[in-house]
Amino acid sequence: MIRKVVVKLKHIGQVSCPGKIQTPKLLGTAALAVPAIPAHVKEWAYAGFFINFLSAFFAHYFVGDPAGNLFALVLMLVLLIVSYVSREKILKSGYNS
Repeated sequence: MIRKVVVKLKHIGQVSCPGKIQTPKLLGTAALAVPAIPAHVKEWAYAGFFINFLSAFFAHYFVGDPAGNLFALVLMLVLLIVSYVSREKILKSGYNS
């Protein structure tokens, strides 16, 4: 799996350091998944994922990747936005669990 990540990073012209790339994603996922994490940390996790997915989209777009590769990134952005909006609506409704 790491070999695939390195190949893809080289394809878009990035330095191959999958460990440095994956660690923040794992921490962000944990921040969003664990209910006890404070809301401001979750906000930063959402922001980090948004920047990551948007940057990945443009990186793949500018190297001329096929639409299928771009579709996956757009789908991830849409799911992230839906998750964020849903979370905000739940928080505003007063649901505390």
